[in-house]
Amino acid sequence: MAILISIEGSDGVGKKTQTDMLAKYLVEKGKRVASVSIPRYGETLGGKLLSEVLKSERAENYNFSTVEPKIASMLYAMDRGESIDYLNDLISNNDVIIFDRYTESNLLHQGGKLKTEKERKEFAEWAYRLENEMLGLPKTNLVIYLHIPAWLSMQRAENRAVQMGGKVDAAEADEEYIINSHNAGMYYAKIFNWEVVDGMAGGVELSKEYIHGLVVDKINKHFKV
Repeated sequence: MAILISIEGSDGVGKKTQTDMLAKYLVEKGKRVASVSIPRYGETLGGKLLSEVLKSERAENYNFSTVEPKIASMLYAMDRGESIDYLNDLISNNDVIIFDRYTESNLLHQGGKLKTEKERKEFAEWAYRLENEMLGLPKTNLVIYLHIPAWLSMQRAENRAVQMGGKVDAAEADEEYIINSHNAGMYYAKIFNWEVVDGMAGGVELSKEYIHGLVVDKINKHFKV
């Protein structure tokens, strides 16, 4: 059975970079590795609908960052639910699956809309029940939560959009949404024992190579890779 590792964190934190670096590292160790970016925007109906409400020219009309958490979560769950056969095939043919975002992203981004710990805990129970029990999605074995300050997250997201010739999506443009997602991420990391990797030390940004080393150290605490 493959080990499932989810790389989580707010927008601009470097999830894809660390996913790619980790996959390369594990392949060099002789592991069969697959990496998956979730949502699968161009591959599933749920992914295409998410692309519409977050990234299209009409995104501002949907106000998706303010949609009730459980309702918004349905589109993400829909994308993952449609991907079950695809994911199970990867699990059957690999030693490690690395997710660039997975079920836990709903906790960060939608749980951040909730005001109390009680609401956030109840939402998490609902989200895991929906995806793991009702939809039958495979559970992650380890969550790595990449953490940087909210202001840096927004700055990086803006820089990335400029480099790619576009603009930040509807969620990335909402400052309150980003801050709340950061707070929710740290809350869930604590109660679910996610491994937290800080991207700054002493007010200085750490290099992607250094962060990669921290990620590998966290994984080696749990698995012999």
